[in-house]
Amino acid sequence: MSDPLSKLQFSEGKGENGNNFIKFTAGQSIKVRVYTINPTIHINAYGKEQISFAVWSYDEDKAMILSKGPSIARQISQLHQDEDFGADITKTDIKISATGEGMDREYSVNALPKSMDITANQLEALEELDKNLSKIFKGSVRAEEYNNGIKPQVFADAEEVTQDTLADIPF
Repeated sequence: MSDPLSKLQFSEGKGENGNNFIKFTAGQSIKVRVYTINPTIHINAYGKEQISFAVWSYDEDKAMILSKGPSIARQISQLHQDEDFGADITKTDIKISATGEGMDREYSVNALPKSMDITANQLEALEELDKNLSKIFKGSVRAEEYNNGIKPQVFADAEEVTQDTLADIPF
């Protein structure tokens, strides 16, 4: 496999807000379909790298942003490269579970045995969101750039992504 997600080298850092971001609660799982295979990498307000994907949330029934540290992205990348799942994460529904709180939070990512079909409307919303990930996160780079040694920019006055910021992007 030669796409950016397959080649992404993850930092060891540990890991946004608004209604368009996936949120996790300990003891609960979410079901999503990852669309992005060239995710964005940005520096969050705590100075840690975050990897962001456009995903279809089956729980919310809309395109959303999955933006977390390397632990989830690493597991997504492993599934993406696994021949048992077709070596294409965009064709596999996954379940992400969170356990623990705060610094003790851990995530597990599991491929589901049956994947639902993505409709043309869902695909259109995912494409639009994926196209705009670099605009949503100031100073971000795509995995393809990151893999070539380009690192995300850090802004001292970095603004937190808010619902108002997301309202400017048509998805």
